[in-house]
Amino acid sequence: MNQSITFIDGFDYLPDGAGIKINALVAGQIIPCFIINIESDKFASFYADYQFDIEDVLEQKLKNEQWNENGEVILSAENI
Repeated sequence: MNQSITFIDGFDYLPDGAGIKINALVAGQIIPCFIINIESDKFASFYADYQFDIEDVLEQKLKNEQWNENGEVILSAENI
């Protein structure tokens, strides 16, 4: 599949403190991507340290259409 993937800068905190959400724009559709299992006091530093690694992993998942039945990608911080 030939599609353009763009990541919207920054992240949102999950309301339950379980992780962060990054939005990806894939062929005109917003795909929410969640990174879980991050220590709650380290969300910002984790994102700053691993932003490009996160985007690389997510890009591969999105290119291979590896999202769940809700159209979301969920990754554990340990997999980054």
